[in-house]
Amino acid sequence: MKFQLKQMISRSFSVKVIVCLLVGWSASGIAKPPQQGGLTGADCDAIIAAARADASGQDADFRAGDAPPKYHYACVDRTGKIVSFASDEDAWEGSRDVAKAKAFTAMAFSSDQNALTTRTIFCATQPGGPLWELGNANQAGTPRGPGSINQLGIIQFPGGVPIYIGGKLVGGFGVSGDSIALDERTALAGTGTTYGALDVIKSSTVLGVSYQLSDFGGACSSG
Repeated sequence: MKFQLKQMISRSFSVKVIVCLLVGWSASGIAKPPQQGGLTGADCDAIIAAARADASGQDADFRAGDAPPKYHYACVDRTGKIVSFASDEDAWEGSRDVAKAKAFTAMAFSSDQNALTTRTIFCATQPGGPLWELGNANQAGTPRGPGSINQLGIIQFPGGVPIYIGGKLVGGFGVSGDSIALDERTALAGTGTTYGALDVIKSSTVLGVSYQLSDFGGACSSG
């Protein structure tokens, strides 16, 4: 009798172990999010280094003499997570969050088929523009859903650009700390041809709305 009881307990335990393993394996397969791929810390470090190299040769619009501008640099992946963030000494403290929001904005409103910079957003959100009133969406601190990170908010002026690898959108890069013209120049220098968008998907091609412009304020025509 004792032997039969031991056999029953052993069989019951074995069944439970197998069931647990199967359930655990199945659950782990379901729970794993799809791989985002693409952007790495090394990529972001390379982008920030290229931006800083370009900035070192600039004359700041908001600093005395021939001093170079001082920036904050934010690099986010396609989920909006900050992968790398760097700051120059004496950069405006208020620009810290602006750089993050610029990176998020450029990523959040771009895709594999369209590339929008924050200048594009600036132009398209003017009264009567195709993205008028966009600023009422995606406000900072608003939860995106259960268990997700908070949004970084959006910025509607130049200095944020999308990041591409192999023609795929992988994130956004934001620069803030001086005039919008210099912010944008520095951000574009960071992504360059290695991490920048192809011309065929830029807003200047798709929408006829400016993707980049070197003046301070910025006409919003691609021509």
